[in-house]
Amino acid sequence: MTEAVKKEGFWNFTTRFSDHNEFWYWKGELSDEVCSNIIAAGADEWEMGIVLERGEEVEETPAKYSTNDLYRKCKVAWLNDDWLFNLVSEYGTAANDVAGWKYDLRGLEAMQLTRYCEGEYYNPHKDSLGSHHNVIHCPDNEYLHGHARKLSVVITLNNDFEGGNLVFRDHPNHPEFESRGGSIVVFPSFLTHEVTPITKGIRYSLVCWFVGPPFK
Repeated sequence: MTEAVKKEGFWNFTTRFSDHNEFWYWKGELSDEVCSNIIAAGADEWEMGIVLERGEEVEETPAKYSTNDLYRKCKVAWLNDDWLFNLVSEYGTAANDVAGWKYDLRGLEAMQLTRYCEGEYYNPHKDSLGSHHNVIHCPDNEYLHGHARKLSVVITLNNDFEGGNLVFRDHPNHPEFESRGGSIVVFPSFLTHEVTPITKGIRYSLVCWFVGPPFK
């Protein structure tokens, strides 16, 4: 898989402040069957999407999260299936290598299945700075505790919707990935990105975060 990715699988956008590959993209990589199985795994488990409200996540004062329609409007379900971890790990680690980031990755958070209905969105945000201000407090999980999000993965799972594109705001040209079922985008978690409003239908996606020691 990695050799094919090197030849065909990435878009290289270079900004004024960076000389590395900023995104790694597979178009229509996963089959309709795999995408349908992922959507089915979250059936009847939906809850409102939340955003960070206050502070960093440290041992004494864990971060506070809440729903806030000014920033985000969607529903989510959390998945921990082994086959999904294996699938996402394959693409995330491949992108980390061939894009040249080579971040020190130690684990993968629970995966977030996201459902955007008509009129819903996620305004510009960062998943993490990857710094000591963004560490995860989870003493019972050695793979997450004390680590920070470093790479984000977004997998679009269906085609029967309009709008809902993934847009990166840090780049001067605001590159926009038209959402297509089975497509995978991997990028550093500190990049500002958004999901534009859905204008028709329902958009399903799987969002995942690779974690590791905070950047120094």
